[in-house]
Amino acid sequence: MKKSIKSRLIKNFMIIIILTFLIIEISLIKGVKEYFYNNVETILTNQLELSTTFFERYFSASDLSDIILDDVDVFWLHTKAQVQIMDTSGKILMDSLGTDIEESIDPQEVNKILSDGKSTKISEITYSNEPVMSVSMPLLKQNKPVGIMRFTSSLNIANDMIIQISKLLIGLGIAVILISGLISYLLAKSIVKPITELTQVAEKMADAQFKVRSREYKDAEIDKLSLTLNYMAEEVTRRERIKDDFISSISHELKTPLTSIKGWAITLKSYENLDKKIL
Repeated sequence: MKKSIKSRLIKNFMIIIILTFLIIEISLIKGVKEYFYNNVETILTNQLELSTTFFERYFSASDLSDIILDDVDVFWLHTKAQVQIMDTSGKILMDSLGTDIEESIDPQEVNKILSDGKSTKISEITYSNEPVMSVSMPLLKQNKPVGIMRFTSSLNIANDMIIQISKLLIGLGIAVILISGLISYLLAKSIVKPITELTQVAEKMADAQFKVRSREYKDAEIDKLSLTLNYMAEEVTRRERIKDDFISSISHELKTPLTSIKGWAITLKSYENLDKKIL
């Protein structure tokens, strides 16, 4: 079964609207995620820079192990993040949460921190499967790295905010799709209605109702088709009239000689009957 123009128009409109909605929604949600993650990274970076600057200014003359034993708590007094201090090989020397300090970080990550001066990593905590962001910077002593400090913060709050905003955006998007769908239906109906009217007129003309005429339309193409149908009906009517006049004229012209022939035929038949009686 062939689909109507209206259903195809609505389908095409909805495909365009939904694709546009998906592209915009994905871009917005991605932007929201980047915004919140960048905020978390900025906060951690600022706090970490404060701590590393504090170390370089006031503790660079002391040995790293002594600092860990005596004054390490000063590095996390101004932050709620997890604070870890490592040596230049990546071995964890201190953890503010008291987790296992026997582990070490990947050597490639250590090299990146020492060479770039900063490293940001998003991962999951193995013991809780909680998504976290870690920002690491080298601890400098006379511009030479003597260790690494890492601040780690949970991303649960940020992810919850992202999910809430994403739900709001999706809800608004669905509302926009529904409204756009209604507008698409009305638009398709307005486009198809003149075609339906012209089809009905054409069907009546095909049924020899040539007195039917199509109305004028605002759209140039539709109006031209309407005028063409009306012109066709007028031409057919005119030619039908010419045909009727021609047949009437022929009938009139043939009527007189046919009457004479009929009269002579009757006369001849009368003479023939008379001859038979005489004989």
